[in-house]
Amino acid sequence: FHNVFMNESCGDYVHWNECASVLVEAAYIGHTMLRMPTIIRAMPPPLLEAIRDGMVIALSINNTVFNNHVNFPAMIQAGLWKHNLSENILFIEEALIHQEQWYAGDGTYTDGSFFHFDHYNSYVMHPMVVDLTAVCAEKDNPLGKRYDCLLKRMQRYGAVLERMVHPDGTYLVVGRSEHYRFGALQILSQLALQHHLPSSLETGKVRNVLTAVIKRFLDNPDNFLGEWLAVGVNGHQPSMMNPYGDTGALYLVSLGLLQLGLPATDPFWTDPAINCTQAQIWQEGKDIGLDEAQDGPAC
Repeated sequence: FHNVFMNESCGDYVHWNECASVLVEAAYIGHTMLRMPTIIRAMPPPLLEAIRDGMVIALSINNTVFNNHVNFPAMIQAGLWKHNLSENILFIEEALIHQEQWYAGDGTYTDGSFFHFDHYNSYVMHPMVVDLTAVCAEKDNPLGKRYDCLLKRMQRYGAVLERMVHPDGTYLVVGRSEHYRFGALQILSQLALQHHLPSSLETGKVRNVLTAVIKRFLDNPDNFLGEWLAVGVNGHQPSMMNPYGDTGALYLVSLGLLQLGLPATDPFWTDPAINCTQAQIWQEGKDIGLDEAQDGPAC
């Protein structure tokens, strides 16, 4: 944080007035501020002030379009609001209103007015909407009353997402931003971290799924170019990066590593391993019961 906000001689320093993707960069910093509050609160006042000033600059050049991007200025405000660095929550309110309008049912949001078959429900929408609402609940804002409902939607999408992972550690690659790799599984890692996995997803199954995907990624040396991640999904596949992507964006793969915040004694690590759903069906021939849709708004 010091290098990003205060150390202009460091390559990590962000020139907030010059960064083309400043809103997105600041949004993920805002999300980090929600996820590691103890560390943020221990920071010295000058650093907190520098964080606030940089984030405010990012908000001032907000060029949001009406799709999943509405969550980015909201996350900036949420990070500041949680740590009493700002009381402005206009973008939080707007984001939650829009996302409610875009709920399509069965745990899925459209990306603005239209549905896009990609992993943005996991990259952005569910994790940000749920965490925005959690801050509202913490601050006794009426929007916080929606938390249980929005969590239930995310749990449903998590159950669907787990079914997209194959027994060999591969998963459904579809839509834009494929170069975020297993960041596409963020919902599973967040539900595990926060102990909110639905009853249909055993901890041992989710651990097995995430571990298989991560191991497959790490075992392929072509996923790395020297000390940096290579562009692609499975090796160096440069044509699979969208025009807005860059080397830094590749590290959104780390969104699939949130479970590493759990202690070694957590049931997530100690429960017996269970095969993924597709392996249970196709390899074990197990009768696993029905997968039922979550109809309507669910709340």
